Amino acid sequence: MLKRVWRLLTSCAFLGLTLSVSPTYSAEDAYPSRPVTIIVPGPPAGATDFLGRLLADKLSVILGQSVIVENKAGAAGLIGTKFVKAAPADGYTMMVGTPATHAIGPFLRKKMPYDPINDFTAISLIAKSPSFLIVKQDSAAQSLAELLESAKAHPGEVTYGTPGVGQTQHMIGLRLARQAHVDLLHIPYVGTGPGVTDLLGGRLSMLIASAGGVVPLIKDKKVRVLAISAEERSTLLPQVPTFSEQGLSDVSLESFFALFGPAGVDAVIRDKLSAAVATAMSDPEMIKTVTAAYLTPVGSSANELKSFIKSETEKYKQIIKEANISVE
Repeated sequence: MLKRVWRLLTSCAFLGLTLSVSPTYSAEDAYPSRPVTIIVPGPPAGATDFLGRLLADKLSVILGQSVIVENKAGAAGLIGTKFVKAAPADGYTMMVGTPATHAIGPFLRKKMPYDPINDFTAISLIAKSPSFLIVKQDSAAQSLAELLESAKAHPGEVTYGTPGVGQTQHMIGLRLARQAHVDLLHIPYVGTGPGVTDLLGGRLSMLIASAGGVVPLIKDKKVRVLAISAEERSTLLPQVPTFSEQGLSDVSLESFFALFGPAGVDAVIRDKLSAAVATAMSDPEMIKTVTAAYLTPVGSSANELKSFIKSETEKYKQIIKEANISVE
């Protein structure tokens, strides 16, 4: 009996020694061990899809594992966003979030479908995108000041088109009207294309759209650009003044693209992904490609993105409250 006890104690001691000297494997060592999926909460077109696929290609190389893009369109991004919210928090399902999904959309609904901050893990900011305010080339308004004077003289008759209710461009129009003390009529479209058609056809006073959607028109001199919504002038179109330069600092609103995972992603995995995005967005070829699309490459830490999103949500919540708007 005593020999049996001694053998048991000896075996336990040996096991304890073996465990104490065995190598430990962190989440970082094991991740990723299988393909990673990035959800684009929209159709396979446009800036979000463009950036998602560019980033996926770079991350595949950096992480040494396949990164797949999957489009889940519908309900202004709600379907894809809720899918990611409900996904396992293991770092294998992420999404490209935008103001429509993580700063504006949730607050336009009377019942929030999710909390854009607490229901997701902020990983990294990817890029930003300014918007342009354009008028037809033969418009009587030669400047933003002249356009606003016309709006003051004809309340509610000057129209502005946007890619849709709840988009950044809609918020720019609301803030422009409030800060300039004018009554503008919002005409929402499904995307930029129909708005361009109406602008060129003389059925719209002005259009607020992302740079990528209107640059060909600018180059062909079919439209005149009166303002850019960035804090600074674009290096690609340095002749275009910012809203701030024209006395409208509160209208400097840019779209953003950021990588999010479900809430609860391990901090080690989160930080590995953040570092990978920062590396991807600092690649010279990536910078060249993204900048050519009139987007500003960023890349950030998880904490920087979290602080940024908190600031953005407060900003847009205030605009929505001032305008007293909601959608169902």
